[in-house]
Amino acid sequence: MQEGLGKLGADQIEWLEADLQSQPASRPVVVFAHIPLWSVYPEWGWGTQDGEQAPGYLKRFGSVTVLNGHIHQVMQKVEGNVTFHTAMSTAFPQPSAGYGEGAGTDESAG
Repeated sequence: MQEGLGKLGADQIEWLEADLQSQPASRPVVVFAHIPLWSVYPEWGWGTQDGEQAPGYLKRFGSVTVLNGHIHQVMQKVEGNVTFHTAMSTAFPQPSAGYGEGAGTDESAG
């Protein structure tokens, strides 16, 4: 696994847990993250090292959307009521995961 993976850290995870505790399960939740909270392609740093903890706090809500960029790809993943979306870049293309020389190159972009 690449050292460059994102990390939420204990402070942010504790803040998220505390912030969500008072919210009713019927509340729609939108989370913005720079790096994906799920492991898209760890070899290129496309994931968050401790990101699996955040969705655990979100599972009780009926509608959760997690938005991120960083990888410059359009991808979607659904886990129960949690939908993860990544966005394409407007300026710097990245190759698809596992193709080309790695993140930061524009070979095989698309």
